[in-house]
Amino acid sequence: MINRKLIVFIILSFTGINAVAQTGGRGMINLKTTSIEHGSGVPFKTMNRAHENVKTLGSQYEDETFKEAYVNNGNDTFKLRYNNYQDLFEYQKSNTETLAIDRSQYHTISFKDGKSYYLKKYTINGNEKENYLLSLENYNSKNKIFKLSQMEYIPYKEITNSYEKGNDPEYKLKKAIYFVEIDGHLKS
Repeated sequence: MINRKLIVFIILSFTGINAVAQTGGRGMINLKTTSIEHGSGVPFKTMNRAHENVKTLGSQYEDETFKEAYVNNGNDTFKLRYNNYQDLFEYQKSNTETLAIDRSQYHTISFKDGKSYYLKKYTINGNEKENYLLSLENYNSKNKIFKLSQMEYIPYKEITNSYEKGNDPEYKLKKAIYFVEIDGHLKS
């Protein structure tokens, strides 16, 4: 008799837990959800809680400050900074407005501190690319040396077991690539 009562109690307990689980989570906190149409046509929700409060480490810039620079050897100066991740220059139009400058029109950026960037085409591993390269020597010399500095984005990695190592998302400076320009041809 006791065994039957125990079995009935256990069955009723599981049924009660299952009924509470099907109620839609009464008393639970509201999580950000995204509606997705499943192949059956029945909408369901997925919850994305993985890294809501994770801060991205590092920066897209090697130097975040805007500095006075000349564009295309002009006489006017503009407050610019180089975005190493997106390979573009940003113009500070005002304290609240920042614009990306058009790379098809602006090939030479010369900062007052002596740094100069040139938009150059080059080939690496059979792929032709075009990036802003930092000049490491006087640009008027016959042979020129350039440096490509880029940031890479390393996404958030959540650990799934105690053997793995997780990480916060971050921007990291890639290993620099150096080029030599001889008679107008770049070689890495």
